[in-house]
Amino acid sequence: MKNFMLYFNKLIIPSVFLLLGAVLLAANANPSKPQSTWFVFAGVMIIIFSLLWILMTLQILNGKNWLIYTIIITIPALFLAYRNYASIADELKFKEIEEARFEVIKQRLIKIREAQIAYKSAKGVYCKSFDELIDFIKNGTVPVVKQIGNIDDSVAVAKGLVRIDTTWVPVIGKAYTVTFPVDSLRWVPFAEAGVEFFMDAGELQTGENLTSPVFVALANYKDFLGDLYKSYSRIVPDSTIQVGSMEQVTTNGSWRE
Repeated sequence: MKNFMLYFNKLIIPSVFLLLGAVLLAANANPSKPQSTWFVFAGVMIIIFSLLWILMTLQILNGKNWLIYTIIITIPALFLAYRNYASIADELKFKEIEEARFEVIKQRLIKIREAQIAYKSAKGVYCKSFDELIDFIKNGTVPVVKQIGNIDDSVAVAKGLVRIDTTWVPVIGKAYTVTFPVDSLRWVPFAEAGVEFFMDAGELQTGENLTSPVFVALANYKDFLGDLYKSYSRIVPDSTIQVGSMEQVTTNGSWRE
């Protein structure tokens, strides 16, 4: 019994390491969250190290060679641990850059939407051309409606004391600040020179003899994430980020709003 307790106490620590290695391998078994190759190797090395420790504790292996076994296992294990740490750090850096790029693209699409809404308030339809949309922002005007009096007051309305005035003001002064990216509105950030957002506009039939103006502006992931994914040896998803739609009447973005 005494020898059993002695071995039991000696086996606690290597057993904990053995369990840790098994947990690392089990974590990689989850297909929704696969780990790096270095992560798997680290788990395997920890298991081998733990098994050797247990076998030497049970005196199945020669204890005199403990230092040699330790060096043989520890050095690769430390290297794999470092590589796994570097892999995690790379993943965090990748996500940080990816999210930052998405935010820039999203804000540019929001600006395109603002310009389209201003264009529609003046023209009644959305714009299909960046040349025309940019010219409108620089030189166009939008209506500003001002109500004088209470339109719900029937007496005031009857006496002609209520009126609605419409004035036209420059777009660039009304809707935007000097920081609005007018000249760069069409260009996809982080993409190769000359790559534009895809933009289209038209009308969508919403009922019998009824149509509604619609527009869409979008960028392909490959345009603004291609170089990033290539530097991290990843495949760019074949997807887009967009605002508006040609299939439904909406000005929402494909991101959650």
